[in-house]
Amino acid sequence: MEVSLKAAFFGESMFKTEPDADKVALYHCHQILQKNKFKLWDTQFYTDHFSSIGCIEIDSEEYDIRLREAMKLECLFQL
Repeated sequence: MEVSLKAAFFGESMFKTEPDADKVALYHCHQILQKNKFKLWDTQFYTDHFSSIGCIEIDSEEYDIRLREAMKLECLFQL
């Protein structure tokens, strides 16, 4: 399930029926978020795969700053 609010996107859970299907979905999600200029993508956890598409781990203070900035903008999750 995904949830977006303004320019923040929150990936809450994922399941798969095919090997590595989640990695393909994450890659395409990342492309859509970039295209639509989302400012924050909260992945809930950090992995090597997330790192390979540009994910960085940030502390809670930086998260709060980025979330406040994302709340100032409107974005739509669309192809």
